[in-house]
Amino acid sequence: MARPWSARCYGVARQREGSRQNSIGGGYTSGTTGFPKGCVNPHREFADCLRRIATIYGITEDDRELVAAPLFHEAPALFALLQIFRGGTVIVTSDSTPANVFELIDRNEATWTFMVPTMWATTVASEIGST
Repeated sequence: MARPWSARCYGVARQREGSRQNSIGGGYTSGTTGFPKGCVNPHREFADCLRRIATIYGITEDDRELVAAPLFHEAPALFALLQIFRGGTVIVTSDSTPANVFELIDRNEATWTFMVPTMWATTVASEIGST
């Protein structure tokens, strides 16, 4: 049985190089239905989406984002792209312990960070940085 997205992915690969409609990538999920599905994102729409989100969050080239969550997850990767898109700085670490997070924020003068709720809870509950 052919998957509905397979023909579309094949078609995107055949598009003219350099076109703003070329795919920037495809995301795949089983979602809540349990059936695999994909979404092809053209460059123009993806860039427009990044621009809108960066504007909503007020991200500028002066910001310095600390990313302590794995970049293979969509949210941390997208927030890092927002910062790069605006021309700012992204600081990436694989060590999300509160001691490291606080040290990196201080050393790099990070203006914002993306962490999942569990990471926030661990950081807030720690006694590090409370003095």
